[in-house]
Amino acid sequence: MGRDPATMEEEREKELSDEFWKPMIDHGSRIARFFNSCPSAWDVLRPIVENKTVIDALRIQEELVDLGKNLSETDAAKVTSYYKWEPIQQMMWVPK
Repeated sequence: MGRDPATMEEEREKELSDEFWKPMIDHGSRIARFFNSCPSAWDVLRPIVENKTVIDALRIQEELVDLGKNLSETDAAKVTSYYKWEPIQQMMWVPK
């Protein structure tokens, strides 16, 4: 008889988690199973969408890469200016 597919999936997930994905997991990445359905897709995406830090990181990436803004022109720089975080502002100026 063949091995139980569910057991094989769990063993493979553990192997990936312990070996291949370990550095990413150690830095805060999470594992989510996708069951090839719309509700499952939302279960995978919901923690990402609800994580404001990720959204902010994507916004600064969009401003820098897609819009070609200088770091000092980004919303992040405006926030540091508003709160008068001069040391951070000085680090953010990068000539084009």
